[in-house]
Amino acid sequence: MVYYEKVEAIRIKSKEYQLTIMKDHLPILGEIEGNIQIEFLEQTIKLENIVAYYMHKHNQFKLFIKEEEEK
Repeated sequence: MVYYEKVEAIRIKSKEYQLTIMKDHLPILGEIEGNIQIEFLEQTIKLENIVAYYMHKHNQFKLFIKEEEEK
């Protein structure tokens, strides 16, 4: 588990939509197949080509990344 504080915005770019989540955003949950950026004042963390589920509620964002199956 990873915990971040002072996040300015979360940008989601899925294969079917794009979304920016900021402080006091309405509650939302969904699935992503694509990229996510966690933005702070002076840095950005990028997660690319992921399949995950997310939930944003009460200014807490939770991301559950699905593990890839071995081939």
